[in-house]
Amino acid sequence: MKILQEDVGKSYENFILVPIDGKIGKIHAGHKELINYAKELGTVVVSVTPSLISWYNHVLKGHVFEDAPEPAAELSSIQELGVDVFVMKREIFDEQNRLKYLKKAEKMVDELEQDLFIDSYKNALIVGLVGGLSREDKKLNLLKIDSVVRGPEVLSFFFKYFANKLNWPKNVIMPSITKHSTYKIKHQSLLDLLSSEAKIYVKQFSSILDSVQSQLELGNNSKIVEELNYSYQNENWSVRDIAVWEGGIVDGRIEVMRFLVRSGEATLIIEDTRYYK
Repeated sequence: MKILQEDVGKSYENFILVPIDGKIGKIHAGHKELINYAKELGTVVVSVTPSLISWYNHVLKGHVFEDAPEPAAELSSIQELGVDVFVMKREIFDEQNRLKYLKKAEKMVDELEQDLFIDSYKNALIVGLVGGLSREDKKLNLLKIDSVVRGPEVLSFFFKYFANKLNWPKNVIMPSITKHSTYKIKHQSLLDLLSSEAKIYVKQFSSILDSVQSQLELGNNSKIVEELNYSYQNENWSVRDIAVWEGGIVDGRIEVMRFLVRSGEATLIIEDTRYYK
């Protein structure tokens, strides 16, 4: 299996792209399950896009983009699954083009803002669309992609909606979420950065979501967030968001609970997602 150059122009029969954004180190079990699921659908190539925070700041704020070193450990762990992989290069915009694509993406996302429920999801969707729109204008569609496979996250369904609307390659959503064996919440790279103390907190989060699940309503459940934070006010963590999507853009039901967790000198956002199709 190979590490490809982004512009190889090679085509694959029934080519399935699996994008992985902004990860550090080796891929985790959730990524592996996603890649293995995609392999059942066709010939898989994984795209890795590092420098996520710098890219966000460049697109949204016009900051100078700082590229990151090639993620060698991540690339190697992907190759071990028997698939090709390439590093997606970030496009650096002059201010005129940055604002052009940003305004276009913002206008598209504004149409669905009432369905996003969590503020930070809006910026993530805008940044993703900016990359797609600019590549489309420059005809940088890489290899001839048949499908893009994503995990069952809220944003995956929104990207699927826009892919259909813009006639981009169809997006396929994996039907299940991979849970961490220790923490019982969805696998995410930040779990590897937890301090010893934070690990104890995070082990509680699945049962906390269990305790309020029957009370959840569609949309943003800010009242439950307030009640939980009052109950756990003496802890070194807090609930940031609880939101539920069902039907419409989302095929099925998704429940999201996000926590702010103090881990050493850092504050991390740890998320649990439950998907019911």
